[in-house]
Amino acid sequence: MKKRLYKGIALAAAALMTFSVCTCAQAEEANYDIDSYEVSGITVKLYSGQNPDGGDPESDYFVSKVKEWNDENNGITIEPIFISTEKDYLDRLATDFASGDAPDVFYQYGGTNCLEYVRSGILLNLSPYLEYDQDWKNGIVKANWGPATYDKFGYEGVYGVPFSAYEIFLYYNEEYLDACGLDVPVTWEDLEHCCEVLQENGYQPFLFGEGANYKYGHFLSTLAAKAYGAGFQDQLAAREYTYESPEILDLMQRIKDLQDKGYFGDNILSIDAQAERSYFGAGDCAFMMDLSRGGAVLADTECFKKQTIHVAKFPYINEEYATVNMGGPSSNYFVCTLNKSEEQIQASLKVLKWLTSQPFIDGLVKLYANTYSVIPSEGIIDNYLFTECNNLMGETTEYVQELAQVSNNTAELTVVRDALQLLVSGSTPEEVGKEIMTNLANYE
Repeated sequence: MKKRLYKGIALAAAALMTFSVCTCAQAEEANYDIDSYEVSGITVKLYSGQNPDGGDPESDYFVSKVKEWNDENNGITIEPIFISTEKDYLDRLATDFASGDAPDVFYQYGGTNCLEYVRSGILLNLSPYLEYDQDWKNGIVKANWGPATYDKFGYEGVYGVPFSAYEIFLYYNEEYLDACGLDVPVTWEDLEHCCEVLQENGYQPFLFGEGANYKYGHFLSTLAAKAYGAGFQDQLAAREYTYESPEILDLMQRIKDLQDKGYFGDNILSIDAQAERSYFGAGDCAFMMDLSRGGAVLADTECFKKQTIHVAKFPYINEEYATVNMGGPSSNYFVCTLNKSEEQIQASLKVLKWLTSQPFIDGLVKLYANTYSVIPSEGIIDNYLFTECNNLMGETTEYVQELAQVSNNTAELTVVRDALQLLVSGSTPEEVGKEIMTNLANYE
């Protein structure tokens, strides 16, 4: 995201601060019982990452639930701003904040991606509402609150509610491993050995979808967690390490070695994440590195129906960090206070609580077996991969974000993801590291 947009956010916040009722909504005499609010004639602009025309289960569900809400005529009308393309969504969000035409409730990654909003004082501190409603608070996976808190930046409180959740896993085809006499890989060396033996026996190890742009970014971050532990991301953000440090170059080289041996397949920049899942589900490759949404995105595939594909923890480099992984809440919902009345904020809170409630998630899980920060009812669906993913997530002790998301440099995520694609076209890790640091300097 261009730095000028974030400067615009701060300017807009300063100009409109007299209209912001953040302090009013959280004054000493404020009522934190969201269910007791009586509001009418309010429109809440909800920004989220779904397709406004539907076409996929999650988008269909969101569209139908908003319509269901609006048909109830309960005094609050939700105006959905759904944009499914990540870049377009983030650009729209930043532009609208900078112009002062801000959303009421919006979804974002959290962490440093929303730090400028917190600094500008235009996000509602949700702590007193969550403390009042313990059932709501305890309905969220405890480990996933991190990206919604900003204590380490000097801002106390909770500024968002975690929604979706994920972990990076290794999916595998047990038939192919069995045919080659291989066990599920546990260490990095195990994974390298499996790839070699699979290839020798005519099985394609991976069909990697780097056309999705973020895949190598996820890979690098996962390896960092598995090699150096959870603290490394903050050390990188503080520039105790850089993308030219030997520690990062080693991880890039590990990725490049697998790529150059053909373990990822050919023309991987022409394969996106959806195609990668289709290939894996059809049995065209033995492994897939992906998010914990396997129960959802693989449910209609041939291998899922035969129950020959399963999920495992991603192999570790350092055993000390076997239970550390990239993951956590992949999105949070926030309430904006910029130019909002007290009644507007109360209406937004009612929408926020509805979105992050167990009944809302239960209905979604039945249609789309993804993993969420909101804890679904036990036994809500019969989907073996969904169960495997949730069980494995319960073994994780610490989550880290994608490395670039921890940085204060708001351009870092895009810069790193774009540069890592150069590995595919033949650049060395050293060249990629230099490209990243050179480009980041332009945003300092």
